[in-house]
Formats: sequence, structure tokens, C-alpha cells
Amino acid sequence: MTPRIPPYPDPPIHPTGSPFGGPGPRQGRWPALATRARQAPDHRHRVHYTVGDVDDGRKKNVEKNLTFQEIRSILLVEMLYPGGSTLKAVDLFCGCGGTTEGIKNAGFRVLGAVDIEPAPLRTYRENHPEVVVWEADIRELKPEDMLERLGLDAGDLDLLAGCPPCQGFSRMRTRNKAVYVDDPRNDLIFEFLRFVEGLRPRAVMVENVPGAAKYEGFIEFSEKMKSLGYVGGYRVLNAADYGVPQRRRRMIYLAGLGREIPFPEKAAETMTVWDAIGSLPKAGQSGDPAHDVTENRSPRIMEIIRHTPKDGGSHRDIPESLRI
Repeated sequence: MTPRIPPYPDPPIHPTGSPFGGPGPRQGRWPALATRARQAPDHRHRVHYTVGDVDDGRKKNVEKNLTFQEIRSILLVEMLYPGGSTLKAVDLFCGCGGTTEGIKNAGFRVLGAVDIEPAPLRTYRENHPEVVVWEADIRELKPEDMLERLGLDAGDLDLLAGCPPCQGFSRMRTRNKAVYVDDPRNDLIFEFLRFVEGLRPRAVMVENVPGAAKYEGFIEFSEKMKSLGYVGGYRVLNAADYGVPQRRRRMIYLAGLGREIPFPEKAAETMTVWDAIGSLPKAGQSGDPAHDVTENRSPRIMEIIRHTPKDGGSHRDIPESLRI
């Protein structure tokens, strides 16, 4: 499906503004260039522009034929970062993009992302089309190739974030910690470490299930991070303490190159599900196809719902004959 970008007036003969700074998207030249590229027979347009960080002095002029999609990505970056954000991040094991969304909300410009699964990446690309995505096995990806593709040198990246697959650490897989699961995906934490060594980010964030903190591989990872000059550690945090309407405990590892990264303070108030979505229109009246899907539950499921307390309760509130 071709993205819909409305036509804009032609830009001035000598437009100003770079892809990552300068005037806003409707005042700059990029919307007009996207329109021109879309209308061209080969869907390309010759563009002269400046790349590089806004304030580090390392800019260079580039002239090349850009496709409509490439120009659209530049336009999206301008819309997301009108002031030219200089905080750069990469998201490893990105999944459908939840971590990327949080990083963006914190003021970072996410440059690249990696995951092996095509299904979640379809969602990722839909929500973060300006990010360079590697749909690949991270074990076959070289940090130096990533740096070259993103136009970075080792040490330029501000944040490397990721959530290595956690199935082997989860309580469900380990029978409430009674049995250790030798899952080969547990060792992907060392692939994350390999990218720390290659990219040399200023800060690192790893998120996983609480059980990961006790895994000998994570302990080894933490020690090797210290040997690389990173200062930090982990805490097990509850998302409900930080404005999320859900009780969700996660292990968060934060480390900075040569300095400690402080953990955030807890939110003053707890948010409920009603606080978050209570103002949404009723299903069938919103105009959102995903929200307007009508109920279609079996009598058995409806009976389970009737036995569920309003505060959520637990499986013990449901008669044994109805438990899944």
C-alpha cells in the first residue's frame, strides 16, 4: 500500500534545513521532495542534503537519487524530531517495537533495530518506518556493518537497548523455578555483549524477566560489562510503579560507560486500567476497526468471565470445572 502524503507547494530554489534538524516538516522542503519522487516515473528524485548531527560539527553534504520511501523516512524523522534529537539509540531483539516506542518517548532517535521474526517485524515497520531494520539472525550480523549502514563510528551511539529472548528464564518454563531449562536462546545475551564491544555505546539497557538475573550467563555478562568499563547493575521493577496499568515485574539492567545510570523514581500514583482506557468510546462506536469488532465468546468463556472478580482475582476464583 502506497503511503498517503499530500502534495505540498514547491520549496524555494535554495531550501534550508537538513533531514535531522532545521524547519519543521511542513515548513521544510522534504514533503515537496517526497511528492516529486512519488510522481516521478522511477519514483526517485535527485536530492542535495546535509547529514550528520546538528551540533557535533560533523556534517557532510550528500547528493543522490532517493526513492519515495527513503525521502518519506527522512520526513518522518523530521516530524518525530523537529529539533534534531542528538540522542541516538539501537534496539536489539526489537520484536514488534514496544521498547523502541518507549525509547522514543524518552527523547531518543532510534536509528536501527534487529530481530529474526518476520511477524512482529511487520508491526514494527508499520509503527516505526523511519528506523533501519535488520530482519536477521543477530549471530550473523556484524557490529561494524551496522555502524557503516547507520553512518556511525564506535562510541557515537548513546544507548544500546534490548530484550534477549526470555522463554528459558520464565517461571512458566522453569516450573516456578523448580527446574532449570537449558534453552539455547539464553546464550543470546552474549550476542548483545558482542554488540556492546563493537558499538561502544555510552549507555546500555537490558530488560528481561526477573529469573534472568539468577542465570549464570547473565552474571557472566555483568562481569564482562565491568571489564569493558561499564558501571551499573540491575533491579527488579514493577511496571505498576511507573504509571503502567498492569502488574508486571521485570529485570532492568542499566549501565553507563564510565559512570552509573540512575534508576527512575516511582510514580506518585498508581494508574488503573479504567484510568487508561475508560474514556475510550464503546466498541462499535469508535470508528476504529480493531476496536469495533463485536463480541463472539462461547457460553463457557462467558461463564468464566462471570466468575472473575472485578479486581481481576486469580484462577482460584474460578470453579475447577471451568479452569483452562
